[in-house]
Amino acid sequence: MSGKDLIDDNRIAIPLVLLAIVWNAYVLSMMWNWFLSPIFVVTLTTIKAIGISLTVRVLIGRYPDSNSITNISWNDVITEFSYPSIIFLVGWVLCKLMAMGLFFLEIKPNKI
Repeated sequence: MSGKDLIDDNRIAIPLVLLAIVWNAYVLSMMWNWFLSPIFVVTLTTIKAIGISLTVRVLIGRYPDSNSITNISWNDVITEFSYPSIIFLVGWVLCKLMAMGLFFLEIKPNKI
């Protein structure tokens, strides 16, 4: 990683990291509410999703070390926003297909 790729100003880097955390949590809450809430009848707010995503990061060890916090690159920022955006888009399409009754992969139980 070259020096030009790094975000030198923490006044830019820190809000971007916080915004990425909120965006990830929003996507998690939407996925939960679209696909799991109808099963478990429990909605997930964005605040709860932030707590869950931070808990999962601690449990699986996917959290930044002190060196990576000071060396944030623009590529890291783009990655942190693009993955949840792709997941959100695919989830939105699937949700719309299910709402229209066009979700052809749905398995219906046999009636006895």
